[in-house]
Amino acid sequence: MSHPSESAAPSALRVAVDIGGTFTDLAAVDPSTGERWFAKASTTPDDPSRGIRDCLAKLGRSPEEFETFVHGTTLVINACLEKKGARTALITTDGFRDVLEIGRGNRTESFNYLFKRHEPFVPREFRLEANERMGADGKAVVPLDEAQLREVLAEARDKGAEAIAICFLHSYRNPEHERRAAEIAAECGDWFVTASHTLSQEYREYERTSTVVLNAFVGPKVSTYLGKLERLLAEGGFKGRFFLMESNGGVADVATVKRLPVLLMESGPVGGIAGAIKLGEKLGRRNLITFDMGGTTAKSALVQDGVVSFDSLYYVDGFEHGYPLQTSVVDMVEVGAGGGSIAAIDELGALRVGPCSAGAYPGPAAYGLGNDQPTVTDANIALGRLDPTRFLGGEMKIDGDLSMKALRNLGAKLGYDARTMAAGIIRIANVTMSGALRRVSIERGKDPRDFTLVACGGNGPLHAAELAEELGIRTLLIPSMPAHFSAFGMLYADARYDASRTWTCDLPEHGAEVPGLADVLRTLEQGLAGTVAEKLGASREMRFENYAEMRYRGQDQTVKVRLLDDLSPAALQRGFDQIYAERYGHVSPIPVQIVSLRVSCQAALGDGQDASVPSARVHEASTSRQVYSIQAGDFQTYAVHRRGGMAAGASYPGPCLIEDHATTTHVPQGWNVRLLEDDVLEMSWSE
Repeated sequence: MSHPSESAAPSALRVAVDIGGTFTDLAAVDPSTGERWFAKASTTPDDPSRGIRDCLAKLGRSPEEFETFVHGTTLVINACLEKKGARTALITTDGFRDVLEIGRGNRTESFNYLFKRHEPFVPREFRLEANERMGADGKAVVPLDEAQLREVLAEARDKGAEAIAICFLHSYRNPEHERRAAEIAAECGDWFVTASHTLSQEYREYERTSTVVLNAFVGPKVSTYLGKLERLLAEGGFKGRFFLMESNGGVADVATVKRLPVLLMESGPVGGIAGAIKLGEKLGRRNLITFDMGGTTAKSALVQDGVVSFDSLYYVDGFEHGYPLQTSVVDMVEVGAGGGSIAAIDELGALRVGPCSAGAYPGPAAYGLGNDQPTVTDANIALGRLDPTRFLGGEMKIDGDLSMKALRNLGAKLGYDARTMAAGIIRIANVTMSGALRRVSIERGKDPRDFTLVACGGNGPLHAAELAEELGIRTLLIPSMPAHFSAFGMLYADARYDASRTWTCDLPEHGAEVPGLADVLRTLEQGLAGTVAEKLGASREMRFENYAEMRYRGQDQTVKVRLLDDLSPAALQRGFDQIYAERYGHVSPIPVQIVSLRVSCQAALGDGQDASVPSARVHEASTSRQVYSIQAGDFQTYAVHRRGGMAAGASYPGPCLIEDHATTTHVPQGWNVRLLEDDVLEMSWSE
């Protein structure tokens, strides 16, 4: 970690903090000098701001010096998964209170006789109906009965509702009734009020209802947390700009996020993706698969031609049982395999790794805080892949003997010794994580061999080469300070605001244009440009990305097609055919429809910065130690290099380990690693 000189004059710093399940990471940069600082502290789940306070203390700079503060957090996703949110009342159109429970009516696990959906976030007694009806054409069929609505709100207040979610039929076409209902609700109680049209202006009644309920459910908790964080910064004299990392890969101002907190559903993990894109641009690598393995989960996303794919419909807690969220979310696969993932014997007597995690407390067995179950980190320590004396650069003292004890106890139940048990844990974790890489590539019709793998997170570089071999990927990039890369990526993320609209149109067979398409896109762009000007300033340079959700006539599901300068029917047909063939392996002569349009507006928060992180060079001789090789099935002698002591451009053959401040890069037999000029490790596989 770099430390500022005591004599350095105060300057405007850009600071980012990412809260993960195990660690809270801080990254800071001085744009005028390029100097960088990093800090890491244990996450404090009972009060996440304490972990932030610890990182700020390690930074040693006052918040009054911060020009920009960017924050990524798992608060929203955790509140949903743990069902720890506000008591929410849902106000719907008369006759539609059960949409939330009926859902799609499909059985996502057809052969599971024990299949059961998760219970809705709003119990039936809190789902209330208003006398109103808007037609599909946007014209009022039944006017909003304001007197009856006030009675409904009084009932919600009497039941103890803390948040109000409003979702009326066809409000995506005309939100007039929802707007008025939200105004009345705000007058009738001191509660968090949200209406579906502020989050989504697309059809699909169940998905819109679920989205607005999720927003209301987490709203009070997020508002309270952000208010506390604002006070923490203000106490230090902070007068800069406060942004939060959104699920769409960009950042938004704090006022927007307080109204629409579900934008933070996957807030933390996307920082690493933003950083990988910037790094790829610098190195000329535009096709990437990102792999971020932290203490609790591992995440993967695919970047093609410098653009990451987005989902317009995301499921909290997975498609099979989860809750739909109809907002833009990076198309990312997340699995419960991290350094803190617990290995245990399941009900069938088989070894299982994750998704339960030891978290920040008590953490892996080696932490000595009371956990006696082995984790992936304990397995890596037992196999010599991690040095207990250098954990977090020696800041954090851990006990490898406790790892061995936990592994022996578990192994005794299955008839294995501790190190055989550790090797099995690593293999199972790798299988789980390679599945995530397959899902973002092969299952999307992409050949992973055409991509470069970018590995980050505290554990990503330790497992990445083995996963790459599994998928035939021959090139790996390990950024400097990979354990802080999600926070570092947030420093370079652009502000991003999205808009969408249901706009159904059959694709013409002939002609130079799709009637009305350009006008709708222009309207959406102008609306977003106004938002950016209001939030960031009128002089901000903006760029737009436009997409169309398209399908064959008669289908329900769509594919997303990026719209370029050529908006002719022929160009749209070609784009649709290409994506459909990649995804499903064929195309059809059936006529094609446009269903929805999406526009994103991105604006840089500062001048272009270098996404590489020069490390301080150290003169420390390489050493060696015995490390278990998954390939060989036995211990081998590994060279151990300090990253700061590697010579730029020199090639180092595997098997070896590259030790960094907060992580270790594992270079198996058959791989070579070299340090690029901008302090990025490039690994290549020759077998």
